[in-house]
Amino acid sequence: MRNMLLEFHVQAEQTCQDGIVKTAGSLLYTIAAKLKAQIAQHRGLLTKYVSHKKITSDLQLTGTTQFLYISKLSLCVTSR
Repeated sequence: MRNMLLEFHVQAEQTCQDGIVKTAGSLLYTIAAKLKAQIAQHRGLLTKYVSHKKITSDLQLTGTTQFLYISKLSLCVTSR
């Protein structure tokens, strides 16, 4: 997980001119530690949204990941 967190940090620094604030660092840690495997392909998108300050709170991140997870499940059900 440490390597993944470092990768997120580097990616966020590349896209963020202001540097990473503490809140964004916490959100990046949450993405690295708690993101479900079913939506792991969206890690880059979530990292980008955090670094561009489109996701700025834990509540927004939770809502976004729940939306992605539910969307993934509904795609699996409808494709059968």
